[in-house]
Amino acid sequence: MKDRWPQQVPQPETPGWRDAAFGYLCSLIPAGARPGRDALLAAHIARKTTIGILAGLRDGWSQLPEDLGGNLQPREIEHGRVLYELLGKQAAARLTEIDALVEALRAPDPRPRRAAEQVPAWRRPRTAGGADGRR
Repeated sequence: MKDRWPQQVPQPETPGWRDAAFGYLCSLIPAGARPGRDALLAAHIARKTTIGILAGLRDGWSQLPEDLGGNLQPREIEHGRVLYELLGKQAAARLTEIDALVEALRAPDPRPRRAAEQVPAWRRPRTAGGADGRR
């Protein structure tokens, strides 16, 4: 996973990595579509947006000669295709980064938890019959 991990986001063992992941994912989303504070929702939107960008780049690459062939020289069309390929590689890499973040965000939190016996009674969740079993 580390080879697919975004450089801007600390590894999952690092405190605050989820906030950094959320910020990175939000940077991939159009400005008017902020997802509140949910990192998985941000990842979903970023992933779908990136897939749309990839589809647009594929169309642009294949339609460039047809759309602009009458206005550009063959070397300019080739240069445009090289740019489309570069942008496509960047978008594909971004997609693998998003997938790595989703995998880590869905994983259980690796930080140790206190055992239920160590949690004070007033902090334990209530049961149907009350904390001590009585009504």
